Amino acid sequence: MRKFTIVLIALFLAACANKEGGAMKFKMTKAEALGAGVGAVIGGAVGYQFGSGLSQALFSMAGTVAGGAGGYVAVRRLAPSDQAQYTKTAKQALSNAADGETLNWSNPKTGASGIFKPTRSFRAAGDNLCRDYRAVVALEREVLRSGGTACRMSGGDWLAFNNAPG
Repeated sequence: MRKFTIVLIALFLAACANKEGGAMKFKMTKAEALGAGVGAVIGGAVGYQFGSGLSQALFSMAGTVAGGAGGYVAVRRLAPSDQAQYTKTAKQALSNAADGETLNWSNPKTGASGIFKPTRSFRAAGDNLCRDYRAVVALEREVLRSGGTACRMSGGDWLAFNNAPG
């Protein structure tokens, strides 16, 4: 399973490459690659919590792809201070807000703002609390919308299948 996940991450990164003059050149910064890698690992770990056998592998693969894409987009589009505001609001909403309750955030440094809204709570494999959510981020020239599922792990941290607007 680990080898499969590593191959999947490599394929994801290769898809972000651009072929110029016959040579493959990545247009990904180190931060973007790190965001994609961390997102893929987290997404794969969350996906692994669901099902068994083949379905577990499929959930893990889907989590890896969604997490990698989400991590890449988050780093590419959001300033670090925006990412911090988004993450803080997401954690607060997932931990404390009722289904349907909307939490707002804004960053006076960049002018970015957003909302985060848990939409449905349920118990998954291992009796972990999971929540579906929707998020919107307004940047200077675009509005990013996303949604996904986040699950609370045994240590209390939230792991998301896709925790980045895109």
